Amino acid sequence: MLNFPSQNQNSIPYFIFIVFLINASSSYLCPLTFTPLTESEANLFTSEICRQIPVGVKLRLNSTGAMKCLSSTTASIVSNESSLISHAICVSITSTPFKVPGTSCPLGNRAATFQEVSIHKAEICSSMGDWEVIHFENQGAIKGPSHYPDCIIIPSEPGIISALLCVKKTPTIVAQVVESQELTCSPGCNTCEEIPTNCTSCSSPAPYLYGNECYSICPAKTFSTGNSCQGKKSDIEIM
Repeated sequence: MLNFPSQNQNSIPYFIFIVFLINASSSYLCPLTFTPLTESEANLFTSEICRQIPVGVKLRLNSTGAMKCLSSTTASIVSNESSLISHAICVSITSTPFKVPGTSCPLGNRAATFQEVSIHKAEICSSMGDWEVIHFENQGAIKGPSHYPDCIIIPSEPGIISALLCVKKTPTIVAQVVESQELTCSPGCNTCEEIPTNCTSCSSPAPYLYGNECYSICPAKTFSTGNSCQGKKSDIEIM
């Protein structure tokens, strides 16, 4: 369970939401009306975020990015983090995407995400021409009502972009950190970190910890010391 520092309600123009990786997969889902924090936003608001996040906690950003606060003002931010991460930072969506002619958004705005377009689908569709196609982030597109009843949203629709859906870059809702639900460990694990199978302590009937796994008897070529196994595990198991 994460313990968050006390918060200054006027410290950052973001509403931060911590999300637990329920199925421990490589993907995560922000709550409805929230979207993942981007790497550029994490860099821009590092101090504000790290004043609210415990030092050392690794957090997923959008796509494959990740950040880990090193202090209350600094963080390590990477664009490609392949390991599974149990929490992500999401920010509230505060504005309806708007259409801009051409292939880029005006200064101070960015292309809308699939999630943002999905949330505001009815509003966007109501102002679209019957056969109109408007793109958003990563060449996604929403097609007017003549393509499909009530419009259809396609995650990837390569082609000529004549219009783009954009949103303002900076939400204005006051910051707040919401604690995630506690990680449920795999059977046999007493405690775990990041993902359910990454055991940090064990319980009966497999009380011995070795290499983040729990054993009822220490593996061959290892020996028990308290509640853990020491030594190098044999490649050949004796059945």
